[in-house]
Amino acid sequence: MIEESFAVDGVVVRVLDTAGLRASDDAIERSGIERARRALDGAAVALVVVDGSRVLDADARAVLESTRSRERVVLFNKRDLGAAGFDARDAGERDALSGSVFDDATVDAVRRAVAVAGWDGESLDVARPHLASARQADAVARAREALAQAITTLAAASRSIS
Repeated sequence: MIEESFAVDGVVVRVLDTAGLRASDDAIERSGIERARRALDGAAVALVVVDGSRVLDADARAVLESTRSRERVVLFNKRDLGAAGFDARDAGERDALSGSVFDDATVDAVRRAVAVAGWDGESLDVARPHLASARQADAVARAREALAQAITTLAAASRSIS
C-alpha cells in the first residue's frame, strides 16, 4: 500500500492506495489485499477510484458494490480516455464524479466531495481537537469509562487503607 497525506480545508487527510481489492491465488498478494480491506474498514471515508474510460470489470463492480453502504466518494477516473464505465454506472453511483486526476478541476471536486463526506463541508476549527470518525469517538468513550472505573477503584482502595 502507498500512503499519502494532504490537507483539505485545513484538515489533514490520510489516503491509502490499496491497488485494488480482488481475489488472488498468490499468498503474498492475498496478505496485502487483506491489509487493504482492514484499512478500508477503518476509514472514515472511502475514496473509490475506478477506471471510468472502459466498461467496469467484475473487480471494479465488486468494490463499488461493497462500499455502497458506507461513507464514500466515487471517482470514475481517466475521463480524458473515455467514459464507458461512467456512462454505464449503476444507480448506486449516480452521484459519482467523473474526471481525470491530471485535471485540476477534478482534483478540486474530489477535495470538496471528501470535505462533504468527512465533515459535511463545514469549516472546522483545526486548532481545537476533534474526532475524525465514529471509531475514534467510541475509543474516547471507552477510555472515559475506564478512567471513571479507575477513579472508583482508587477511591475504594484509599478508604480501605485509611
